[in-house]
Amino acid sequence: NNLYARKLLAQALLKNNQPAEATAVLAPALKEGNQDAQLLALTGQSYLQARDFAKASAYLEQASALAPGAASIRTSLGLSQLGQGDWDKAIGELERAATLDPKNTEAGFALVQAELRRGQFDKALAAIQALEKAQPDNATVHNMKGGVYLNKQDFKNARTSFEKALALNPVYFPAVANLAKSAGVYTSGYILHSKLSTTQFPVCGEGHGRTIPPLMPRCLQTRLIPATGHA
Repeated sequence: NNLYARKLLAQALLKNNQPAEATAVLAPALKEGNQDAQLLALTGQSYLQARDFAKASAYLEQASALAPGAASIRTSLGLSQLGQGDWDKAIGELERAATLDPKNTEAGFALVQAELRRGQFDKALAAIQALEKAQPDNATVHNMKGGVYLNKQDFKNARTSFEKALALNPVYFPAVANLAKSAGVYTSGYILHSKLSTTQFPVCGEGHGRTIPPLMPRCLQTRLIPATGHA
């Protein structure tokens, strides 16, 4: 039907990073007064992608009221509230999303990031440990756990987490880079790992020295949290 087609098209436009076009496609269905949770959620996600956080929150709150058990909607609502600087509400929504779907990495990662930004390192650790229980074989989860330990200045556990990520995925570069950062080893374009053969990566120009500086060379910088469609 027409509504179904509009929602499918909007989803495709959002995947292609075209939020304005997605909003335009959904607008006629909204004018008809459709109380459809997915329609409202897609509209909210369109505004979220366009960084209009107030409008995003308004639509996502309506969608969440219609579908209170939808973890993905609560995740988007939490992200929009983060964009507005409403930390308490945002963290509450992200916690509910993570509870509804423990394997939801988007909610889990966003919750960890929010707690880190507030300096709540123990809460960030608890959040990533909960996600680890649901996804013990996810290298990205262990890499983020190592990042939390880095923030706590717990370098031993950070290295253990990065090594676990590499044991799961030996070519996962973010964990290699973070392991090098935690160990402070950066020599002649080689990143050394005790349990791996020496692996060579491109050197970012000359003169970086043997120890990774506080601001790492751009080719070694890595986000602790994977990019998502809302980043």
